[in-house]
This record gives sequence, structure tokens and C-alpha cells, in this order.
Amino acid sequence: MGGIAALLWFGEREARSADVSPLLTSMSRRAPLGWRCDAYGSATLASSVTDENLVANDDESNGCDQRYKIAFDGRLDNRPELLRDLAQRGERTDPKSTDAELIRAVFRVHGNLTPVRLLGDFAFAIYDRLTRKVFCARDPVGARPLYSVETAEFFAVASEDDALTLLPGVSNSLYTRRQIYARNGWFSAFPWERSWYRDVRIAIPGASISIDSPGGAPSLVRRKFFEWQPSTNPVSMDERDVAEEFRRLLDVSALDRLRDVHHVGVIASGGVDSAAVALAVRRTQGQRRIHQFSAVNDDDSCIETRAIRALRDTLSTELHCVSVPSFVGECSRDDVTEFHGEPHPVLDTLALVGMMCLMAKRLGVRTLLHGVTGDLLLHAPSDYLVRYAREHGWSSAIKEAQAANKHHTYNRTTGVLRMLVRSAYFEWMPPDVKVAWRRLKWDRKVELPNHHSERRTALHRRAVLAAEWSQQRATERLMNRAPRNFSELYAAMFPVGIPRGLEGYERVAGRYGVELRDPLADRRLIQFALDLPLSLRTNQGWTKRLLRLYCDRQLPDVCVWRSDRTHLGHFFFSDSN
Repeated sequence: MGGIAALLWFGEREARSADVSPLLTSMSRRAPLGWRCDAYGSATLASSVTDENLVANDDESNGCDQRYKIAFDGRLDNRPELLRDLAQRGERTDPKSTDAELIRAVFRVHGNLTPVRLLGDFAFAIYDRLTRKVFCARDPVGARPLYSVETAEFFAVASEDDALTLLPGVSNSLYTRRQIYARNGWFSAFPWERSWYRDVRIAIPGASISIDSPGGAPSLVRRKFFEWQPSTNPVSMDERDVAEEFRRLLDVSALDRLRDVHHVGVIASGGVDSAAVALAVRRTQGQRRIHQFSAVNDDDSCIETRAIRALRDTLSTELHCVSVPSFVGECSRDDVTEFHGEPHPVLDTLALVGMMCLMAKRLGVRTLLHGVTGDLLLHAPSDYLVRYAREHGWSSAIKEAQAANKHHTYNRTTGVLRMLVRSAYFEWMPPDVKVAWRRLKWDRKVELPNHHSERRTALHRRAVLAAEWSQQRATERLMNRAPRNFSELYAAMFPVGIPRGLEGYERVAGRYGVELRDPLADRRLIQFALDLPLSLRTNQGWTKRLLRLYCDRQLPDVCVWRSDRTHLGHFFFSDSN
């Protein structure tokens, strides 16, 4: 777990380390080893101290670059490639340099094109002491948070949005449409670069921010440096070849996320996503000790509980768990109550994850791997049979419908004819007609955050619904763009799906000074999935087919070949949820 903060004053004001003290105090749990904070000219930069940079020395006598200063949070996965590129350009860089030092060396050569060359989970801010400019960037997946705020006097970034509200002139009033979203899970009609707070923005994944103030009016530029695009290379339709490449990519991703990790931990829920992550950890770590953190049911017949224990027995992990609803084990009901004592619209439903982080913290395990991205990485619509027929023919599609009637998580017992009719509607009905039909059937109540007069409330509700219908039409049209497989999966993943899931998990981990990493949220794996034909994501009735093949014959069937959706998270909700 880590964090950063940076503040650039406009005009001639000189910066002080104390300028960001409120931010660092607010984010103190993200930095168990403390903060490294320095002021240079008009900017103050701070990074959490980690095991890697604990011994790093930014002293001029040590030969460090004194022009560029960096605040960095994250991990680089392509260090060898970066070092080779620098060597080819005549830059002498110590192979043992920290990730932050390596990024600074790359920036010295490539400037604002630096983030294009980076692979990994990162958020950073670089200050150029000569030009008094700040450059910030966030990784394309959104694995590391970065929030920003701009006033007439300064520009600032931090790893938590609420920390920025402690700066002078920044309101802590909530952004109304985010409040509506918190009360109405279906609502999505607002810009996702807006945070929960009115004055704070989210640096969107794959984007950079550059800002300078050379004595005059500030100039701020936000730019996308990365766009997800379909590959120009055709994907093999041979399931065995694709499964083997998927296996290789997942192993590499898990290995990258365990670089320099001393105590290996995984969160295992009993589903195939976390089971695949746990297996990847065992495959890449040999006989190393692996801590498994799980919630189990008091009833031993619970299939989720049986899967968790089977995973432990098969992979020889050390299981740390809490049993529900009794809350006997390594955390208690009081711990859950304390978690809900700091309410937040996102975190209130993630108390189970919070308890796993708490157990890890108590054991001294500071890095946990999980698989929250699994549902989106290999997402396919439930009404997929017409598309399947286009790829394999109608005879195969009928067999697929029969298999889905037995195995599919959402289509079990639906009936073959009904699945075909629904699939035809999904595939051939124009987007605007689908939204109009949905609107005709709509019977959900709109819950607003504020109390207005009856007339104003009615107007507000109509405005909210009108915005949502417009957003849904835009999404449906996006999903119909060619190539269809790519656009459909992309719409599920971004800009909301994966970044929102990682944001929630990351915020929970921040409460306990624990770092969460998801091998399934790897840029290489995501690009691979975006190029897959639909029938390689759902096949023989099984959703997330490649994840199941990854685990097949290495884990028990109770961990792999089941389609129920049992989950124990509801035991961790507060009474008000």
C-alpha cells in the first residue's frame, strides 16, 4: 500500500513541506512506514515510504537528478525493457534503482511520452525545477488512484479524494450525481472523472495531466496517452492454443505482482476467479508459504465453504478465516461494526474485503492478491446464442443452449427456446428500441439525496431519468460498433467496470495499510481478452471458460466446475444496508 501527494503553487509563492501536511495526516494509514516529503521551488511532493525506497537517497552527492523530482506509487513490470532503452540512448542507470528513480530517468529522455513506455500499476507526479511544471499520470487500468484539484492559487493531486478537501478553498460538499448513483445502483449518467466531492476530479486511467505557472495564469492540459484498441492480428479459434496463451499471461502477471513481496497472501472467496489467482500464486511461487484469507460459513455443507477448504488442502495454503454468522475466528463482529463506523458509499458493501485486510495486517502480511476483475475480464452477455451461431453454426448453437441450460450461471433452467428468443432480441433489435422497451417496463423508484418541495422533486426525478435514458442509448450504440466482440467487452470494462472495482478494493486496503493487487487486472491480459471471440469467453455453457480451463485438473471440481452464485458478503453488511 502506498500513496502520493503533490502541490504546485501558482505565481511566485515558495512551497513548504508543511503545505501538504493535512493531506499526509488524512492518508496516514496508507503509509505505515511514514512519508518522504520535500519542497522544491513552488512545488511540494510526498511519497509513502516503502521497503524499496526506504534506503533510497535523493542526495545530490549521490549523483541523483536534481532537476526532476518525483512522487510515485505503484510497481513497474517492464524494468528490463526500460533499462535497455535507456542504455541504447546513452543514459547510465543503475539496474538496482527504484521504480521511482527509473521513471525519473525515463522522463529525462522521453518527457511527457514517459507513461506510454511504462507497464505496470502506477500513479506519479514529476516536478521540473527548471520550468516549474508538474506532470502527472495514471496507469491505463486504473490500479493506482489519483485525484486532482485546481483552484485560483494552486494545483494538487493525492491518492485519496477526501484528503484534497482539507486544502484551503476546496469544498467538502458532495457531488450530487454521485450521491444519486450511491442511492440508485442503475444510475450511470454522469462523468466518471468526477469524484464524490464537488471540487475534486479523478485522473482517468491512461491519462496524464501537465500544468505550469511561469509567473502568469496557469496552463493545464489533460491528455489520454493510452487508448484500448482491437488488435490487428487474428485470434486463433483453437481453444487449446488460446487457453495455453491465457495460462502463460496469467502466470507472468502473478509473478510480476509478487516481485519483492516477502509474505505472500491471497484473498479467496471460493469462486473460480480467486481460485485461479491462488493457483497462479502457487504455480509461480513453488513451495513458498502462502497465507489464504477467507470467510467461511458455520454450516460446513455450504458449497462456498467447501470450495475454500478444498483450495487450502490442494494448494497447501495456510488458511486464516472468520466463520459467519457466528463471527468466530480471526476477526470479530466488533471489527465489522468498527469498519462501518466510517461510512462511505462504496466501502459500505466491501466489509468482507476489509476484514480480510484487517486479518492480514494483524499477521504482518502487507500485500494480498485477489481476483475482483474476473467477472469483467471474460464477460459475455447472457443472450449470446445468435452470436455463437455466427461463429460455429446453428447446430453448435443449439448444443450450446442445451449446455447453458445446465451450466450457465445466469441461464440455468431458462429453457432452450426462451434463450434463443432472448438472444435474437438482444442481437437484432436496434439499440434505441431496446432502450425504449426498457423504459416502458421501468418501475424503479428514483431516490434523491436531498429533500425538495414536491414539485421540485418531481422535476428532478424526471431530469435524472432523462439523463439515464440518454446514457443507456449511448452505451447500447457503443456495444453495437464493429468489431462487436471488442466494443461489447470494452463497454463492460471501461470507463466504469474495472476502475470502479479496483477503486473500491484499493480504498478498503488503504484503511489498513495493506496493498491489494489483482493479476487479472493486467494490461496484457485485458488486451488479450478484448480480442477474443465470444465463444472463447463462454463455451459449453460455462461462463469464464478460460479461467476454468486454467484451473482444470489442478483444483477440485468444487472450486472450478460449478455455476452457483453463493456469496457470504451479506453477513458483513451493517444493519442500515
